[in-house]
Amino acid sequence: MNKKTTDNGMLAIRKAIQISFDLDCETMNKIRLKSLESGLTPQDQIRTLLNLSTNKPQRPRIGISITEEEVSVLAEKYGIKPGDRLALKKCIQSEINDIK
Repeated sequence: MNKKTTDNGMLAIRKAIQISFDLDCETMNKIRLKSLESGLTPQDQIRTLLNLSTNKPQRPRIGISITEEEVSVLAEKYGIKPGDRLALKKCIQSEINDIK
């Protein structure tokens, strides 16, 4: 939901809708490459194509989903306890930052 202050100073909530697209691989790759070249997310690249506004990211980030089994595998790889999620995050981030 988007928040906007109205003329009378009241806070109004604008509800956003999610639209997903089934695209062929070639089109998806074109969007991804163009967004990479433009420094935008694929979502913002599509918004730009449609002449819609985009917001500058507050905290550029990438997230992944991992299973409990994968947490255990990674914890073993890094030599940490599986329950220490902060240490796991730091180890993963360190490895990502070392990408050449």
